[in-house]
Formats: sequence, structure tokens, C-alpha cells
Amino acid sequence: ELSLRKAIRWKKEKTNRHYLMEMQQSPLAGAFAEATLIFEQAWYGGRQVGESEYRQMEPAFRSLMEKAKG
Repeated sequence: ELSLRKAIRWKKEKTNRHYLMEMQQSPLAGAFAEATLIFEQAWYGGRQVGESEYRQMEPAFRSLMEKAKG
């Protein structure tokens, strides 16, 4: 979705940090940074996400998706 909206230039070799730098001036930057942090803590940090944590995090992801859709 972000690539389709021209918010990022997707490339297989890019990391989330590359995209964060690329999006610095975008209105999506804050929502993307928040969603990225949550994702990386769970995926790379092995952080378990329970139902209550999911409910706390869900708005960040929804906000990013809504902003990306325009």
C-alpha cells in the first residue's frame, strides 16, 4: 500500500530503517515509525503480544493503514 501510494520506493534489500529515513517528510512518518517499533519488538525481539497488548497496538496499525489509503 505504501509503495502504491508513492510513500516509499520498495526494494527487497531495504530495511525498515531505510523506509523511515525515506519517509521523514511524509505525513505517514509518525504512524509508520510507531508501527515499525511495535513490529520489530515482536518479530526480532521475541516479545509476546497478548490480547491486551494487541488492543493497545492496534490503533497504530489502523492509523497507518488509514493514512496510507488517503
